[in-house]
Parts: sequence; structure tokens; C-alpha cells
Amino acid sequence: MKKLLTFTLAISITAAGFAAGKDCVIKFKNNTGKRVNAIKADDKGNLMYKDGKFVSRVRAGDYIFAWIPKPSAITSADQLIQQGKLDKALSEFKSLYDKYRYLGWDIYCLNREAEVLKKKKKYKEAIAILEPLQNYDLKNTVKKRDDLMLSYKLLSSLYLDSGQDKKAMELLAKLSQAKNDDVAIYSFIGRGEIYEKEKKLKYATDMYLQAALLFPKSELRPMALCKVANLLKAQNDKRWTIWAQKLKSEYPKSKYVSELK
Repeated sequence: MKKLLTFTLAISITAAGFAAGKDCVIKFKNNTGKRVNAIKADDKGNLMYKDGKFVSRVRAGDYIFAWIPKPSAITSADQLIQQGKLDKALSEFKSLYDKYRYLGWDIYCLNREAEVLKKKKKYKEAIAILEPLQNYDLKNTVKKRDDLMLSYKLLSSLYLDSGQDKKAMELLAKLSQAKNDDVAIYSFIGRGEIYEKEKKLKYATDMYLQAALLFPKSELRPMALCKVANLLKAQNDKRWTIWAQKLKSEYPKSKYVSELK
């Protein structure tokens, strides 16, 4: 490995401020990866990492990405959202973004900020946070691709909520190739909702059918089945009963059973 402008210090492993975890990873500019005991980053992206009994430094321009397991502080902030403490959660994620942006948790924190703003119906502010991620240069495709796809999903929902259907349609099309089934299925459901709003019922039905058929394990499948049944019924297509029965038999406790028309 070339020098990478690093230097190693034989200092105590108890140094404060490190984000620890057995799966901390740094990928260097020469395309080699290194698993280390712990990493911390300053506000410019310079790293310090622990490897055994030693602490080393890496300047911001000398690595491709760094990643640490989910910090407990982020888990605690997640719980604030669950508890409905939205203002505190928003403040926490702003701070956590600054702390962990160079350690693999930047997109996650931005997503959570936007999610809180959406709950507060501050769509414009949430969109402003997520739109720049459409040009995000994804280096860590293994750990962060799902976060990026979730940002697209959230952004498309914000476009829909704010009446920006054209932008939503363009973004939803990108989501169809997502590896996460719950993200990919939303691509079809979202486009179906836009077509339904435009009274293009056959196109909408096709989207809902694809959602129901292509993603049998998704938690959003009951919604897709309900939409297929209701839309076919609206078109006087007797096949609606097949899809309604499928929803009732496969998901008898789903809230969407009561939404059948």
C-alpha cells in the first residue's frame, strides 16, 4: 500500500471519541479495504482509526469511503420519532449528520430529517433536503444503496403529496430496479396512483397488477391487491372478485380488507 499520507501513533486504545464496532471499514484510494476496530472523523472528513493497539490517521482525500456499524446515538434518535418527539428528533438528526456524515450515515440521517419534516407537513423543507441526493456519488454500494433508494422513495412520496406528479413519475421509474422489495413495489404503486389520478385506469391497473405479482413478500402487497380489486370493480371488470378474495384469504387481518369497495 502506498503511503497515503498516513502516520501511525502508538497511543492508548482508550482514546475518546471513536465510533467502535468489529465491522468498521475503510476503503483506500488504491482500492484496498481494511477492517479496523474503531473510526472517528473530524468535520473535514479526516479520519483516525484504531487497528489493534495503534491509532492511525488518514487525510480526507486519501480514502474512498469509511463505514461503521449503526451508532447507538442514531438508534436513540430513531426512538424519538417513534415516541412522537419530532422536534427533538429533528434536532438530533441534524447534529448526528454532522458527526457521522463521513462514516457512512449521511444519507440515513438526511432521510430521517426529511421523514420528520414530512410528518410535520413541511414538504418544501423535506424536498430541499432530499433533492440533492439524486446526484449523490455513491461509493459504498454495499452498505448505502438501500439508504439512497429509500431517499428516492421518500422524495417521490413528497412530490406526490405536494402535487408534483411529473417529478414523482420520473423518480418512481428509477425505483423499479431497487433491490429492496418494499422500495421497488412502491415504484409501481406510486405510478399507478398517478395514472389513476389522471383517469388512465388501464395503465393504473397494470401498475397495481405488477406490484401484486412481482413482489409476493413485500409488506405493501396487500395495498396493491386492494387497489387492483377496487380499480377492476370501478371498470366493471368481474375479475375484481378474484383479487378481492386473494386479499381476504392471504391477508385476513390486513386493514386493506376493510378498504375493499
